[in-house]
Amino acid sequence: MSIPGSDLIPYLNFISRWALFIAVTYKAYETRDKGWVLISTAFFIDALDMEDYILNPLGIHIDPHAYAIAAKIPNFFFGILIIWGAFHLKYGKTEFKHTICISALTVISYIWLFLLATDVFKSPTERALLPSLVLEGALIYLGRVLDKYVISRGTPEALFPWGLILLGALNVTYPVTRFIDWFAPIGFFLGGIFRLIAAIGAIKFVFYPVTPLSVRGNPSPPQGVFLFRSRSETFRKLGKLCSIPGTVVITREDLRTLKNHLNPETLVFWITRAKEGKLEERP
Repeated sequence: MSIPGSDLIPYLNFISRWALFIAVTYKAYETRDKGWVLISTAFFIDALDMEDYILNPLGIHIDPHAYAIAAKIPNFFFGILIIWGAFHLKYGKTEFKHTICISALTVISYIWLFLLATDVFKSPTERALLPSLVLEGALIYLGRVLDKYVISRGTPEALFPWGLILLGALNVTYPVTRFIDWFAPIGFFLGGIFRLIAAIGAIKFVFYPVTPLSVRGNPSPPQGVFLFRSRSETFRKLGKLCSIPGTVVITREDLRTLKNHLNPETLVFWITRAKEGKLEERP
């Protein structure tokens, strides 16, 4: 089955992989955040996933017997690094329970790769089952973390997490649909489109993060100084001031909880001794 423009998808796929890597690597350099370093390493491994149209002109050919194992190794490496990095973005550190999860996934991946060299698996679908599950799970989890804790919703940057989520959802079907002749070109086409969407969002998020200030209506907050015993009392008396664009908030509350209630154009000063420097891009 031929799809119009499908001949360009392998090259868009290649460009999108490297665009994601470059954008996330710059983010890691800019923030010095461990989570972004781990994620950039994962995207570098993904970018090195060379296709036949690149290897063949170079005279490089992969042994078919070795390919059954070699093709699955990047999935595990990519998934482990992405999940590890997403933990850092969400929690700011890797806790003991996260270390246990990463360690268990690493051991399971090793056992699966070892079994690929045996005759335990009887079909390509069985061989691809766990590697695809790790890959799609990591993409969806990272997309959800970015969407909820890092990137403002309703902005072009949201293409980044949603492209990853759609790519992960597509990979759920890979162990079966990869071997369906009529669907394989469609799946490859959709994968290239979803990865391109994620790359566009990532470039916007990293290199053009400024959102113009936009005030709808004419908000008129009450004048004066007020002291309240609780947030619920504050909201009852003053309304949800945090939802007004351009508000300045000084708080000690966990930003990852507070962020869901803030306008993306809010300026936040977090009073804490837990971390020094810029914690979040927006709010």
